[in-house]
Amino acid sequence: MIAVAELQTDLLTRAEAGEADAFGELYAELAPEVQRFLLGLRLPLSRGDLEDALQETFLRVLEGLSAFDRERSLVAYALGIARHVALDLCRRGPPAPAPVDPDALEGERSTSERVRQREHAELVEDALAALPAELRTALTLRHVNRLKMSELAEALGCSLPTARARLEAAGLQLGQELRRLGVVPGEAP
Repeated sequence: MIAVAELQTDLLTRAEAGEADAFGELYAELAPEVQRFLLGLRLPLSRGDLEDALQETFLRVLEGLSAFDRERSLVAYALGIARHVALDLCRRGPPAPAPVDPDALEGERSTSERVRQREHAELVEDALAALPAELRTALTLRHVNRLKMSELAEALGCSLPTARARLEAAGLQLGQELRRLGVVPGEAP
């Protein structure tokens, strides 16, 4: 039986050698995580910008395979690249509204319930948007992409204590924003 690490190493070696099938497998494995991360950042990027960020991320992953340390997490590596690509896109041009479809999963809810949930979701989005990009990134990587703390540190390009501190600061600031907006009870400090 071949170990998972050996399969990943083989896949990376084949992708680095230019095998299109291997890169396709790599893309299929990582793209959903990268896309979820990019959406979770809630950056002011259009749908086209998000698609560009996804493609640019994988171009950079492919270019960097020869230097990639095979002992590290490939997901964290790709998400770290995606973070840089997305932030670069934000710096380049005027912000465009990010695509949001709050009615996508309506189901059997009443109109008043849908309106209440939409308003609540918009307030949470506003609270997230108020956070600095680095803190929003830390929350997204940890809670949307469910990275372990060591992977979070790797994706953020910092030490484990720094990653913990950023995550704690992000949680505190998000809590303050949610209280300020009245989403959760209590007074904003």
